[in-house]
Amino acid sequence: MAILSHSSSELSREGRPEPRPMFVLLRPQGSPARPTGGGQLAIIQTAVALSALGLKVSMVEGDPSILFSAARDVKGYKVRGKRSFLTDTIGITRVLRRTRSNCIYALEFFPETLVPSVVAAFFTRRRLFVNITNTAHAADDRRKLLGLMKSGVERGTRGRPLLAFVAYHVSRRLAFRMGTCLATNRFTESYSRTRMHAKHVSIVGAGVEDLWYEKKDVPKLFEGVYVGRFDRSKRVPTLIRAWHEVVSEKPGSRLLLIGDSGDEFLQVKQLASELSLAPNLTFAGFIEDRRVLADKVRSAKVFVFPSVQEGFGLVIAEAMAVGLPCVLSDVEPLREVFGEAAVLVKPDQPSALAEATLELLSDEEKRRDYSLRSISLARSFTWNAVAKRVLRALDDR
Repeated sequence: MAILSHSSSELSREGRPEPRPMFVLLRPQGSPARPTGGGQLAIIQTAVALSALGLKVSMVEGDPSILFSAARDVKGYKVRGKRSFLTDTIGITRVLRRTRSNCIYALEFFPETLVPSVVAAFFTRRRLFVNITNTAHAADDRRKLLGLMKSGVERGTRGRPLLAFVAYHVSRRLAFRMGTCLATNRFTESYSRTRMHAKHVSIVGAGVEDLWYEKKDVPKLFEGVYVGRFDRSKRVPTLIRAWHEVVSEKPGSRLLLIGDSGDEFLQVKQLASELSLAPNLTFAGFIEDRRVLADKVRSAKVFVFPSVQEGFGLVIAEAMAVGLPCVLSDVEPLREVFGEAAVLVKPDQPSALAEATLELLSDEEKRRDYSLRSISLARSFTWNAVAKRVLRALDDR
């Protein structure tokens, strides 16, 4: 996509326009207006890091704001009123013109973010960059247009929701082929090239805020901790069943669960009740203050994360930064990024998860070894390095 004209003061030393990215961070319609997912947090942190490098960065978001205090130096613009693809596209277009941004940076995972970003980029002739966080839509990516419509009908989708479903997947295919894909690791890069036929892909990774590296002496109140949504892909019920086995072997073991969104939250609560685990589980809900969150994670001995669908695993990197040994599902993206420092177990097997967790809890020397591995690996995850890789991708296009 062509870049609009710029004044000479905005040209780089090579005579090319300096990147002026606008980040699109519209939350899914009807969801809580707060950044609960790693993808949203990564977008915000990337914007903050690029701003620190001297770029003029703006961000368009819904109302109310979901930017946390650390991101207040990024200029935010809100799209107000009743949300729809049309109103969001108009809002994005207005911000593009107001800020004179020459490229759009969007998360491809959410329809409410991607569709208006693709349409706005097309009609304003801005460059489009899409952050690829995982392969959650792999089943639909294999379908052609008629197959997508059939898939929607099979799910009971009708009318406008069906049109929105198809519009999203058409927009994804356009985004992969017309824009630049910014992948979190080699797994998502390969998927972008082979399955989605992306022409331009760069691996940018993800980082960890400095506050997670602070040395603090926090009492260990919990044997285990989980951070994330309660979506099906996270496999929290598997964790609850595994913790039932942990408690059977090590009575009194406590698990801290941080997060309160997701379609399986009530199911998890019910399962915990059925297994009589209430005394052993603490549901902390969503923690907005990042420093408070970091201290809560520090208060556990082991980080347990049974998710089977991650693009990078930002919460894992954060847990490693505070020195927690990590027990993870052995799936390709997590094996690639964290395999050298984490204990990997077969996915969807509560007994395997429980056994690995118990071994770490019972063996202090092994727990200390994996703690050191975590800290060592986490040092390579910095937002400054991510921002520099993103900047190279922006310059290359």
